[in-house]
Amino acid sequence: MSGLSAVADVIMSHETGGVPILVGFVSTCLLGSALLEWILSVVFVRQPPTTVALFCYGMFLSYICESFSLGTLAEGVRIVERTDPNVIFYILLPIFLYESSATLNFHVFSRNLPSALLLAGPGAILTMVLLAFAIKFITSMNFVLCFLVSSVLSATDPVAVIASLHQLNAPEKLASVVDGESLLNDGAAVVFFEVFREVIISGMSSYSHYIWTFIRLAIGGPAVGVVFGFLISVWLRAAQALGGVQVIGVTASVYFVFFIADELRTSGVLATVVFGLFMSAWGPTCFRPKAQESHFHFVKIFAHLANHLIFVLSGVVSMRIFRPYWSDGRMWFNLVLVYIAMNIVRGIMVATLLPLLNKVGSDLSFKEAVILIYGGLRGGVSMALAMVFEGDTSVPGSTRSQVAFYVAGAVSLSLLVNGTTVETLYKKLKIYTVQNFRRAFLLKVMEGIDDEYMKAFEELKCHWLFGNHTNALDAANLLVPRLKDGYLDFYGDLHILLTPPPHVFARLNVKGIESQLEDYSKYRSMAVDVENGEDEFNHLNSMGGSIGRERSRSALVGVDGLDIDERCWNIIATSVKMAKSQPSVDSSARGSLLPSLDDHNNGLEPDESASIISFKNKRKPEGNPIPELENSSSGSAECSALLGNTSSMVKEERSHSDSAPLVKTEQEEEIGQNKRHTYDDATQVNISGNLLCHAESDENKGRSPTFAPLLMATGSLHTFAEQELLVCNMVFNTCWQSYDLMFRKHVISGTSLLTLKKAINKANHASPEEKTSPFTVEWESIRSDLRSTKRPGFFFNMWQSDFEKILHDMEVLFAFINANKDLMKAGGFEVECLLGASLLDSYKRRMIQAKQELHRLRDQFTNYYVLGLAIIATNMLLNVKEQIVSVEVSRGVLLEEDEEKITDILEQQRLALDAFISQGAETQSI
Repeated sequence: MSGLSAVADVIMSHETGGVPILVGFVSTCLLGSALLEWILSVVFVRQPPTTVALFCYGMFLSYICESFSLGTLAEGVRIVERTDPNVIFYILLPIFLYESSATLNFHVFSRNLPSALLLAGPGAILTMVLLAFAIKFITSMNFVLCFLVSSVLSATDPVAVIASLHQLNAPEKLASVVDGESLLNDGAAVVFFEVFREVIISGMSSYSHYIWTFIRLAIGGPAVGVVFGFLISVWLRAAQALGGVQVIGVTASVYFVFFIADELRTSGVLATVVFGLFMSAWGPTCFRPKAQESHFHFVKIFAHLANHLIFVLSGVVSMRIFRPYWSDGRMWFNLVLVYIAMNIVRGIMVATLLPLLNKVGSDLSFKEAVILIYGGLRGGVSMALAMVFEGDTSVPGSTRSQVAFYVAGAVSLSLLVNGTTVETLYKKLKIYTVQNFRRAFLLKVMEGIDDEYMKAFEELKCHWLFGNHTNALDAANLLVPRLKDGYLDFYGDLHILLTPPPHVFARLNVKGIESQLEDYSKYRSMAVDVENGEDEFNHLNSMGGSIGRERSRSALVGVDGLDIDERCWNIIATSVKMAKSQPSVDSSARGSLLPSLDDHNNGLEPDESASIISFKNKRKPEGNPIPELENSSSGSAECSALLGNTSSMVKEERSHSDSAPLVKTEQEEEIGQNKRHTYDDATQVNISGNLLCHAESDENKGRSPTFAPLLMATGSLHTFAEQELLVCNMVFNTCWQSYDLMFRKHVISGTSLLTLKKAINKANHASPEEKTSPFTVEWESIRSDLRSTKRPGFFFNMWQSDFEKILHDMEVLFAFINANKDLMKAGGFEVECLLGASLLDSYKRRMIQAKQELHRLRDQFTNYYVLGLAIIATNMLLNVKEQIVSVEVSRGVLLEEDEEKITDILEQQRLALDAFISQGAETQSI
């Protein structure tokens, strides 16, 4: 039976109910394996091999479904127990083999290739012969059956051993030898299995026939892999512009290579392995960088799923094979002897080839050879070959079941015994010890990382969110692991003491915050109310004289450290005065202003112009709040001209809308449609690309990002609606990316990210007839989703604790304010020109109101507010340390394996912090 027909028969043999049952069983297996892997990571400090646990899970699942009536699940288990083995060969095995070979370090593999070839070639033959004689001595099977069983058991599958070696920080040399042997002798096992199966089925033929069969399988398979590897590499170079097509094409080629090799009656296993090795060697020269990264991510996930299913199915099938022999003590005794003989024979093989291995291949020590012997596990390939033989009806049933029993039993014992104890043996042998120089050098590097971190920590004290809350920042600093206190043990494991979050936050002193609220309380009566902020803002803005300006400024200025309010006042006042004092210019004149807008200083120092945003909170003198405007350079005048033109367009649009008839003209309708759909229109200007475009010339190095390309784009727009929409989309796209970055850096949670993105989507799809600006629509959406203001019966409030609601609101407000501050800091003067007076007013107003919401949270929930600040600061500080570690790796000072250890420790602290929040932070700390 061919492979594809076997797959089709499995699907169609169960009529209409077979497919849902199979899908349900597969999903149950994958879900259960994921939960099992998670439980192992939580329960055990050092996680046991996942493949062993999955094999046991499959056996347990089969036992439960056989012992109890579980309906559809039991039916699915019975279907899978009789599944044709070609399903494993054609669906699960190709992608698993390809991932193992394509992700190898080809340079290390090529250096260890002679060793792998010796072990997979002469070593496999020697193992097969010796094990066949041992099985003949133990059992009553004939020699041909003994050779067939030994050929199946010569295929090693050291997935569990490789995982343990990586977990124990073993050198790549040993892991490469073990993995390379496994990849090559899988193909050798299939070749010998096909030869002996043909002998059993057809009887003895001429020796030339078997020699030709061996050559066809052993040489034809690799030849198919090389040919298709070359063809795919040529095609990849021709499809450079299509990264997604490259990913799909190469992934599909994995199965196509396996299928073609099988149809040509060669070894599909060897063809797939060689194809993967070809892509490992030449893939980087063919793929686009992003396409290669996407390809390997996809293949890794797919292979991970296939590996889970292979071992779960192996456990299910093994339990079915064992079931008829539960009471046969002699068979079980023989099985134990076969398992012992299998390990002894492998030891003889490695000992025999060790001198030759040290001469032409890797220089292996005695202790490394012991790990090589003990790590020769058997796995999915052996089980699949046993199932192939068991399903061959041309062989007597008792013979088939006996062969399947010994193979399944040897696989089970090697996984349960060798797989679970190889890590202990590795430690007892003390193969690789950490040198004192390495310990001292790593400690010195980690001290340098901590020193750089403390510099960044001191700078963070000036951050607008933590200016008056250094106690929260100090508490967060206690949670960041001190690398200089760590040490490497004898086995190379890095140990650093982690401080539990409840221990730190329980001692967080929040009483000191009350004194800092006194300066803010006197402004409380004049502060802009959140619900009526717009009316109060307009009232304060309309008050004349220095008294009115000072009073309105006092109302807008909040807590020290939130320094944007005064800058908002000055910029708004500057923009309004510019818009009123400067004449309007047409679009043609606007284009001539662009060179001066892109000039470096515009005749001013960066902090001297009120129209250039500086993040230094400079106190303005009383009287005229914008004295710099009188001495502004041509750059400021040109900005004023642009703002004046924007103001005139605003007036024209509004006057036109006031006097417009009820029935819109075709041109107006087209403008409205454009406003609704510009965000999704691929023909629009690439906002994110123009947002932070730096000049490449030497004289422009170190300059601030320029918005000149976007100014050119807006200069070509003839209607205020189009210009306003483009500018709003620019701001929203930038904030969207900033929110994504904060989420990836763990600064905000997923629920906070959804709240912020929901607001942007609402603003982008707001009706063009609405009088409010998109910025106002965005802020209203955010404010309506603040959970601290929701009634107790609100959905989220039913499962979130009080502190989680406050933390959610703090994250949303912090991300909203910080993203917009970063935008203004990056764009500065040019962003003001783009926004114009009307949008600038709306833009600043929402930031003022967002900070007032933060003030409300601080006043109403002081303890929770400080605790939330400490949690946000902890994630930010962990990001700082991770970034410094990454920089040290890029400089070549820190090894990648040490980076992985440090990153794992920092991630453990993040997980502890998340657990602290989810388990009720308020009950554990305050």
